[in-house]
Formats: sequence, structure tokens, C-alpha cells
Amino acid sequence: MTQFPVNVDITIKGLLRPAILMTNVKLNVYFYGNKFIYSGVYVITQQVDNISAEGGYRTTLSMLRIKGDE
Repeated sequence: MTQFPVNVDITIKGLLRPAILMTNVKLNVYFYGNKFIYSGVYVITQQVDNISAEGGYRTTLSMLRIKGDE
């Protein structure tokens, strides 16, 4: 069983509109087509937008898992 809390950082290609901090997000994580144990409800704790010539546009969301998948 997964221990709480689980901290994750997700980097997405492109820019997202500003996220409202402490908003709940349901995240389904799949590994080789099967739902992984890190699926669940997360809360957004930080958003960082990066723009660079090498990497283009990237948004990184830091999240904290608050509830497991049901």
C-alpha cells in the first residue's frame, strides 16, 4: 500500500493557464496499460512556467496526494 503523503512534480509541454493553488485534481497514472497505485486525488501546491529556446514552453505542477484512488 502506498504511504501518504506522496509529492509529485509533473512537467507538461506547453503553458497552462494559472492554476488555483490548493485545487483538487484527480490523477490517473497508467504503467504499461494498467492503472498504477499512485492514482488518486492530489492538491496543487505550486506552478512554475518555463520558456526557453531549447525546451520551448513547459509548465511544472507540484502536487501532494491527499486521497487514494477508489
